[in-house]
Amino acid sequence: MLPARVLCVLPVLLAAACLSQARAMVGVEGKLWRPEVETRVKSTSGGVEGTTVSLEGDLDMDATADVPCLKLWLGESSRLTFSFMQIELSGDGRPDLDVSFGGETFSTALDAESELESTVYRVAWEYAWQSGRNFRLSTIVGVEVFDTKVSLENSAVGSEQEEFVAPMPILGVTGEVGLPWGLAFYGEVSGLYLGYGNFEGGFIDWEAGLRFNLMEGRFYAMAGYRELRVDAEDGDDRVKVEFKGFTFGAGLKF
Repeated sequence: MLPARVLCVLPVLLAAACLSQARAMVGVEGKLWRPEVETRVKSTSGGVEGTTVSLEGDLDMDATADVPCLKLWLGESSRLTFSFMQIELSGDGRPDLDVSFGGETFSTALDAESELESTVYRVAWEYAWQSGRNFRLSTIVGVEVFDTKVSLENSAVGSEQEEFVAPMPILGVTGEVGLPWGLAFYGEVSGLYLGYGNFEGGFIDWEAGLRFNLMEGRFYAMAGYRELRVDAEDGDDRVKVEFKGFTFGAGLKF
């Protein structure tokens, strides 16, 4: 899995290195995202057709999450960025319906433990078409890797786990506009659709909010709203997730 990720991000790193500015700025941004979660998961194995199941609706998985997000960048108006976030959800309850997952059947007669873990990595180049003291507009070109693991377990059949790994190119736009009293409005939208072999999928990720700048913009606090939708299908397996909720965080540039 790791070599595939390296192959995906290497062209982006090389291109960004060639374009990076001689005078660089380093930045770090940390946020806590509290989204509501909606899922649809299907896993077919051993000739047993999987059940399309809502983890939070049919298996009592958590319907909200606390998601830490980290972003690092190098550059000023145009910059190389790396971001990472980790989503972990779990549930323990009796299924609302018999669930076929990974070739096994989890019945309504027994409690089932469910877990979802999704890690999202991004490496991208943000090229600034317009940049000034109170305005910046950039395009985003890069690679995003969605690594999602779903597992079900009960006392009768044990544990079954499926992993969906989807490295996907991304295109998008990001920008900010300065406002009075040290405030700034920011927004970003990115996504893409991809199909090759038995794989077919896409995602859309957008966020908008306000920043409050201090220390001449070297430090800032922020609050906004973010929505991420991922829909990927690999043969008879499918994962569809939606995360939407408010974000809070701070950043430092030096």
